Amino acid sequence: MASKKERGIVMKASFIQIVNFFSSLPFHFMHCLIITTCKDEDEEKIIDALISSKLVACINSFKVSSTYIWKGKIERDEEKLLIIKTRKEKYKEVEMKIRELHSYELPEIICIEIKEGYKEYMKWLDKAIGG
Repeated sequence: MASKKERGIVMKASFIQIVNFFSSLPFHFMHCLIITTCKDEDEEKIIDALISSKLVACINSFKVSSTYIWKGKIERDEEKLLIIKTRKEKYKEVEMKIRELHSYELPEIICIEIKEGYKEYMKWLDKAIGG
């Protein structure tokens, strides 16, 4: 039977192998963009809450004109489009925070998996949100 010290060495070696395995995985398993649209008055509170909670690393905001069908009628609005960068595992928390702060009855919240990205940028993204 292996001694306590020998078992510790084996466990440490196994842990290092696991860490190395996950470190070698492509980034597309880990990161995503979350897209939402909102009114101007919702933009700052959503951005501030997500960034300050470190749920996300970066949010880009754009003015957009949206045309959509709502309750059987064609609607047109000026909105803000938010492109939110985070880790895939944070999606549910981000969704809940957006829903909590959003004024729309049915907010658009879409998650798009990142298949590839500049490795150094992805490392920064992880570091920014504590990953």
